[in-house]
Amino acid sequence: MNPVNYFEQEGFLIVSKKSKEDVARQMSDILKYYPPISFNIDDYSRRRNFEIFYAKLKKCYPDLFLMDMYGVNYLWQHIENYNALSKNGGMSIKKSALRIYEILLYLNQSIPYLKRLDEMPTISVEKETTELIVGKVAKECTHNKIAKKVESALSLAKEVCDLINVEDVERYYKNLKYQLDKESALKNNNRCEYENILYMKCMYELEKCKKNKLLSVVSGVDNVKEIIKES
Repeated sequence: MNPVNYFEQEGFLIVSKKSKEDVARQMSDILKYYPPISFNIDDYSRRRNFEIFYAKLKKCYPDLFLMDMYGVNYLWQHIENYNALSKNGGMSIKKSALRIYEILLYLNQSIPYLKRLDEMPTISVEKETTELIVGKVAKECTHNKIAKKVESALSLAKEVCDLINVEDVERYYKNLKYQLDKESALKNNNRCEYENILYMKCMYELEKCKKNKLLSVVSGVDNVKEIIKES
């Protein structure tokens, strides 16, 4: 299977060592060395251009991406293999360069989707905020307007759920944790330092989701009805 297709199918993680802007700039610089190889020129010039292309890439790739990540390292192994095939005659220089270019193009297209830790989704609604909403609805309810009370209770339940949006955040971190576990298994259950940080981030956010899901239930219709009865 094409390495890019396999990488995408397995959902391997990409971690950059630099900002998105720096990675994009350096990737663009590397990619510009590819076009001369694809031109219809003599073998010597093609080989020379390929060597420049590969040398630039070999220098930049480990500086741009965290090589401890399974997927990033997997793609690099294929890049090295294509380079070796171009030298031993197993693959033409033009085809080897194209295969490497396809990998780089995929990575380059992924750059806009990279997120710093502080840009990853999180739950922003805390207990104090939820209790404030519950108190407000309970205070506005009157004894002689049961219909209004129930309507307010239903509105509260929806408002809390919409505000927290726990399910989407929980799904995000469950998927990320699953991917981290899968890639760790492929590396004999070893995690690099950054993978440990990501894993702790997942566990922290999942715990927050768990607590906030309980809050949304406790602050929902049934609980508000009890508050109404007591008011």
